[in-house]
Amino acid sequence: MNLDVFLLGLYIFFGRLADMTLNAFRVSLITKKKRLYAALVAVVEAIIWFLVVKKAMNTTVESLFIVLSYAFGFAMGTFLGTTLASILDRSKLCIRIITTDKNETLIEELKKADIPLSFFSCEGAVKEHYMIYIVATKEQFKQIKEIIEKYDSSAFIIVNENKEAINGSFLRMGK
Repeated sequence: MNLDVFLLGLYIFFGRLADMTLNAFRVSLITKKKRLYAALVAVVEAIIWFLVVKKAMNTTVESLFIVLSYAFGFAMGTFLGTTLASILDRSKLCIRIITTDKNETLIEELKKADIPLSFFSCEGAVKEHYMIYIVATKEQFKQIKEIIEKYDSSAFIIVNENKEAINGSFLRMGK
């Protein structure tokens, strides 16, 4: 393999890495309803993609290295983009913990861990249950899950991303 093919492969790899990273980030923006930012990212993404494809298609060199550079750039960009989108995602989680009885120990342990929560009784299909309602960060969820597993391993847990949390203890905590 000569130096020109190697450099072209690097150009293609890093170009695809960049445009696919932006692609994953743009999709994340779309799901968060940030359409203007998504559109701006799409412009940059499309320019990079166009330049890479133009360069790849205009070469007379037939090399598996060029194809693999394109494919691995695509794959690594997808991986990097989804990883960055996950790291930059600051959305809150809505966590509902349903227990078969009022688990005072679980509630107290969550409170000791500075987890703001609400709890109340709720009607199940067959009998009454107890629900603990928490709005937390993704970082806090690991700790919350460990506490639940330790003090009520049979609890039914529902976790959803929460678009917005207004007022309440969560916002006063500064976390």
